[in-house]
Amino acid sequence: MIGIAPRGSKATARAMLNFAMALGARTRQEVYLSTPITTGDTYVRWRQETAHSIGRDDPRYNELHREKVINHNIAQAAPLAERLRAEFPDRIVVNPADMADIEDWTQADYHDFWCAVIRRFAGIVIFADGWQFSHGCVTEFATAVECGAQLLTQNMAPLTSDVGSALVARAMAELDGLSEDTDPLRKALARLDRRRS
Repeated sequence: MIGIAPRGSKATARAMLNFAMALGARTRQEVYLSTPITTGDTYVRWRQETAHSIGRDDPRYNELHREKVINHNIAQAAPLAERLRAEFPDRIVVNPADMADIEDWTQADYHDFWCAVIRRFAGIVIFADGWQFSHGCVTEFATAVECGAQLLTQNMAPLTSDVGSALVARAMAELDGLSEDTDPLRKALARLDRRRS
């Protein structure tokens, strides 16, 4: 069982996990780069600048979101992934920002898939700067803590569960000030709290 919720994307996700194994990905041995794609601190800065002029119902929103946030985040992840591949030459470094969009996948489908990748393959999870503002990265953080992966910042400093939770709590306060949905972050923190207790 790969831990992916039953959706139409389940078969695709299972096939991709099996393909990763066929390419040589090893159980709990690889490096996973948790990096914001659709949100993160880039998104927060963009919304701080545009929230009053561009609402989510604005016809320009999706195009500008891709241009100002998604494309920027993908570009930022590429050199970091290359550096990590040089630092970990004997491991596969998974960069989710390299994967093209999959037709009909929702954000939840991507989150489920990448968390399944972490559970199956990641021995080390590295969190790119600004991860605490990303729904996906925070969910990946909770998953990595739960499965006992080694957690590092992009500068290779250890990242503890407590420090990460504090970063997320501060990010939630900032996101609340922008009237952004913080429910996924709250749910991830609740998972970590249950684990501690």
